[in-house]
Amino acid sequence: MTAYGAKGDGVADDKGAIQNAINACPAGQVVFIPPGTYRLNSELTITKGVVLGVQGQARLSSRRTQTGMVFR
Repeated sequence: MTAYGAKGDGVADDKGAIQNAINACPAGQVVFIPPGTYRLNSELTITKGVVLGVQGQARLSSRRTQTGMVFR
């Protein structure tokens, strides 16, 4: 995640970094989210069979929805 600019500090909006990692991931592969609190100020979209692998104490938080994720 940090390679895409995610901070995981619970303050910075990490949606763009996580979405970029999802978009760059080949279909059927895993995007690993390391421990941290990742703030999402807008929805994530997963459209091509990418799996989110949430590791250890990783947490996704959002004000908009309970998880901040929308699957289409």
